[in-house]
Amino acid sequence: MTPKPHLSYSQIILFERSPEAYANAYILNQEKYTTPKMEFGKTFAEAFLKNTEDLEIEVAKYHFLPFQKQEFEVTAIIPHKPTQITFKAVYDGYTRKMAPIGERKTGSMVWNQKMVDKDFQLSVYAYVHWLRFKKLPKRITLEWLPVVVSDGEIKIVYEGAPFLFETTRTLVQCADTHKRIVRAYE
Repeated sequence: MTPKPHLSYSQIILFERSPEAYANAYILNQEKYTTPKMEFGKTFAEAFLKNTEDLEIEVAKYHFLPFQKQEFEVTAIIPHKPTQITFKAVYDGYTRKMAPIGERKTGSMVWNQKMVDKDFQLSVYAYVHWLRFKKLPKRITLEWLPVVVSDGEIKIVYEGAPFLFETTRTLVQCADTHKRIVRAYE
């Protein structure tokens, strides 16, 4: 049993990092840990749903790939005996017919292809897609827009389009993802 009616990537990552922080956030309903960079990332994600007052964000977001759906929520049932796990994923971008999943990142962590190819969040998204739609996504993209903190403010390191990485997942990777999700659930 989970404190929410579903399990999610963010719950798993928080639990793996700190069971105490997980309990504080999801069981005791204490405020979740955030940083200014995390808040910026949230504001940036919301800008794809509605315009913001931040001109820098408004200009930057038009350099990202277009998707039919923004913040596309997908719920899947993960088989697990004696019960089943309801899992919710939210893709930053999705176009159903072509089946690409898009993830957008802002931050100072430098992404590279090897990291993208092994990223657990993208593996979770592919696994949920496979469970829900009975096929693996044809294409998964991660777009990264670097930011820095300057004089206490977060600034976009703007040099044109964001860094774009493409990846895929296999059924073997989905099986490994399944094991990790079940381990966290248990």
